[in-house]
Amino acid sequence: MSVSLALRGEGLGAMWGRHKAQELLSEAGFTQVTIKNVEQDMMNNYYICTKG
Repeated sequence: MSVSLALRGEGLGAMWGRHKAQELLSEAGFTQVTIKNVEQDMMNNYYICTKG
């Protein structure tokens, strides 16, 4: 995270949250974002993204 802050980034670290991740992925040009979860991993979301 320190690198992000040093380059004037937002310093999000690993805790973006689902809504912020979707917002940033949209801004990056991803037109379709599918969010999946794994039963054994309740803490993480898995993003499958495509640019259209």
